[in-house]
Amino acid sequence: MSDDRLPRTILSEVPWSGRIMSVHVDRLELPNGAVVEREAVRHPKVSAVVAIDADRCILMVREYRHPAGRTFLQIPSGLREPGEEAEDCARRELMEETGFACQRLERLIGLFPSPGVSDEWLDVFLATDLHRVGSPLPEGEQGVLELVVVPLEEAVSMAASGRLLDAKTVIAVLLAGCRMGVDPCRPFRLEGRD
Repeated sequence: MSDDRLPRTILSEVPWSGRIMSVHVDRLELPNGAVVEREAVRHPKVSAVVAIDADRCILMVREYRHPAGRTFLQIPSGLREPGEEAEDCARRELMEETGFACQRLERLIGLFPSPGVSDEWLDVFLATDLHRVGSPLPEGEQGVLELVVVPLEEAVSMAASGRLLDAKTVIAVLLAGCRMGVDPCRPFRLEGRD
């Protein structure tokens, strides 16, 4: 769909606005002339980081996520502060959630995690050449954080087999695994077959 064929916003209302996000109800005129209503969550940008140590292990955190009502094993991530660059946010989140800093930070991907619901933008980075700079903060926005160190190959297997349920973590771990030479399809291949 070219830009001149995009829907036109006729009316936008904000029935709810919170500390982090807001809900918009938009009335749109489609290119065919039909008028429809759409809800959208407006959300700040986010940075996430796959941190791989010298032993080829990923530094992950176990954290409660209230909307899903459960605890997730995930990579460090967080909201970008106003005016903060994506890379600076990734470095800050890595330090706050794990107590580590990195010498090398490489952007893996930028994406919309759920474009049918939200305008949230996520930048994912790969951090290597790690060194400890302190202790992780004991509590995050969602509550207690627990640092978990997972071998890269095991994390890739967990992502590929559905044992990791956080979408950004699944995507980031699979991409980092590919970058580091780990075959994400290996657990699914039958012995002797390609």
